Amino acid sequence: MYLRKLTSAFFAITIAAGIASAQEPSAPAAPPVPPAPATPGTAATQGSPATQPGLSVQPPEPAAPAEEVSTIPAQRAALAWLALVDAGSYGLSWDEGSATFRAAIKRDDWEKALAAVRGPLGELRGRKLRQMRYANGLPKAPPGEYVVILFDTQFGERPSLETVTPMLDKDGTWRVAGYHIR
Repeated sequence: MYLRKLTSAFFAITIAAGIASAQEPSAPAAPPVPPAPATPGTAATQGSPATQPGLSVQPPEPAAPAEEVSTIPAQRAALAWLALVDAGSYGLSWDEGSATFRAAIKRDDWEKALAAVRGPLGELRGRKLRQMRYANGLPKAPPGEYVVILFDTQFGERPSLETVTPMLDKDGTWRVAGYHIR
């Protein structure tokens, strides 16, 4: 029964994360993301792995023309959310997720599934931005604005690809709607 629940929870994670996982990266790897100052009271200032020396996980300055949609607020939301996950605060990461994300999986199921997925990977050793793309809608996802962000991530000795997909919630705030690790 527990395995079935865990499988269902993992499926929900994949569904929530799978909002963007069907789209393979096509752009070359981006340079490491330079650090930006943390805001007092955010997860990035509370001793998370994101604040450790050598980990560059803060967003770069926008390089796109002003008429394009800025992906920087979505990237900042993704990085703050990842800091919670990296610190093992899985319940808080669920709390900070988008309404779509929270509707896809129960908090307890999210905590159990994420512990089962992230735990065996080992310690976070580094994360580099690979690709970031704005999308006004994604396949198999509710209508909305999304930013699909791919990170080359190193856990222990294992390289991984993380896909974090923030969406613009109805209140105008970017929140993570999907997360996937390969």
